Formats: sequence, structure tokens, C-alpha cells
Amino acid sequence: MHIVQVLPPGGRPVSPPPTSRIVLGADVGGTHISCAAIDAATGEPMPGCRRDAPVDSGASAAAILDRWCGALAAARDACGGARLGGVGFAMPGPFDYPGGISLIRGLGKYESLYGRNIRAEVRERLALAADVPIQFANDAECFLLGECWRGALAGMPDAMGITLGTGFGSAFLRGGEVATTGDGVPPDGWLYNAPFRGATAEDHFSGRGLLALHNSNGGNRAESPREIAARAAGGDVRALEGFRQYGELLAEFLDPWSRAFRPLGIVIGGSVARS
Repeated sequence: MHIVQVLPPGGRPVSPPPTSRIVLGADVGGTHISCAAIDAATGEPMPGCRRDAPVDSGASAAAILDRWCGALAAARDACGGARLGGVGFAMPGPFDYPGGISLIRGLGKYESLYGRNIRAEVRERLALAADVPIQFANDAECFLLGECWRGALAGMPDAMGITLGTGFGSAFLRGGEVATTGDGVPPDGWLYNAPFRGATAEDHFSGRGLLALHNSNGGNRAESPREIAARAAGGDVRALEGFRQYGELLAEFLDPWSRAFRPLGIVIGGSVARS
């Protein structure tokens, strides 16, 4: 089996009308949004048309949406007025992806967006015509599709994708298509709520899980996963041990799922993975 680690998740372009020039892709994380304009003809990023912005996921709905749309508008405007054919969001779940409505609640992020029609909010803020599509897909699925399209697992038809960040994401690809049922696949392809050692997978493998693991080992407490990573990079023995324990627990959790699904490769991304 081929296992690789890459940088935080990205998305795949929305299929635009043939006359369009660019589509906008947005990756929404628990602490950031990353946007890029993609040439609709080639599938390549437009030079100089990527924008990243920090996001306070505990802020009001208006503040969050204004930040998201500000980054999208900046990426669009950097392309010099090229026609926009669509917008695609890689969004964390739970989310009503066809309807464009956030269902995130009780996860310590984006609580203020619960029940909001994100498609309508974005269309209004960006002043988009009714015929410009705005699509949403699970961020872990977008990450895995991208890595199997042009990334670390390019051309691999059967694969698992795991994202380690503010939350814990997962996706499964079978025969080149996203799988949400079948052997070794949890409902909807989501492992975040799977039970593990008296809690859920997200409790253990999100950023807060890494932080809790580190701080339970005694010594100087850390305030963020980034702080733990900085200590580990500096050779701090306790921080390095925390990452080792985190990796062993992740392997223990993934083992039965990977044995049941039998992927050809596993790709791991997200901000914690980068750390």
C-alpha cells in the first residue's frame, strides 16, 4: 500500500459552461479560507490569482461570510475581469451539499452558520447572476479527488483520504468515484464520528485531540497544535513523543477500516499533518 502525506486540502473546479474563462475554487478550513481562480479550458490555476485569509470560525455569520467572499472577490478581481463560470467550495461537514446549507453544530466551529443558505449568501455578496453555479462538496472528498487527479496518488482508482486539522475528515474512492457505502466505508464516508477509545475519532485526531494528548502528558502546557509543532521542530522530547503517540493512535484507528476497504493508497493532509 502507498501512504503519503501532503499539504492541506484543496478542491476540484466546478464544470463551467463552455464559454466561461475561469472558475473559483475555495477550500474552507476551521481557521482559514484559500481561494484560487482556475482556467476553465486547461484546469490550471491562473497565475497570481490565489488568495488566502485567516478566518475566526467562532465569529458571527456575517463576519465569516464577509471574510470568505472578500477572499473570493480578491481572487476573481486579480484575473483582470475574466468571465466567471462558477464557484466551487470544499466544505467541512456536516453540510447539506446539494442544498448549500450548513449543518455544522456542536463541533466548536462555524456554529453561527447553522441552517444558513450559504449559496444564497455568497451569490448576494458577490453579486453573481442566477445562472452562475455555486457548488459545494465535502472538503475531504475534494482533497482525495484532487490528489488522485493530479497529486500524490495521481491515477489511483481506489484510495482513502484523511484530513487532520481543526476537524477530522475522511473520504473513500472506489473505481475513480467517491464511495459513501460499501465494504469498509462508513455512512457518507465520514469517520469523524466513529467510536474510538471511549470517544469519537474527531475527539482524538482533530487539532484539539492533539492538544489534549500533549497536555495530558504533564510538563508545560501548549495553547495550540502549532505551538506543539514548533516545540517538536526545536527538538522538545515531550512534543516529539506526543506526535509519536498521535501517529500510533491514528494507525490503530485506521487499521480495521483500511483492511476492510483495501485501498491501493492512503493520502493524509490538513494543517495538523503539515505540522
